[in-house]
Amino acid sequence: MSDTIESLKKSYYLETSELTEINGLKALYVDGEVRKVVHLISDGHLFTVSANTATLEELTDIVKQIHE
Repeated sequence: MSDTIESLKKSYYLETSELTEINGLKALYVDGEVRKVVHLISDGHLFTVSANTATLEELTDIVKQIHE
């Protein structure tokens, strides 16, 4: 899982990203100028929610509905 997180962070090196936890899983959110992204990372899955017009809060609300 840590390799996945590091790879995601590297892919967003020009944008602001932060690692946090949602529903007991690692989450990486990206506060970009063009788009907002939230990645939810478990041992076996990677869920991604992205939008050009939504806020990070709206995307986080969507990701919070995912339970492993």
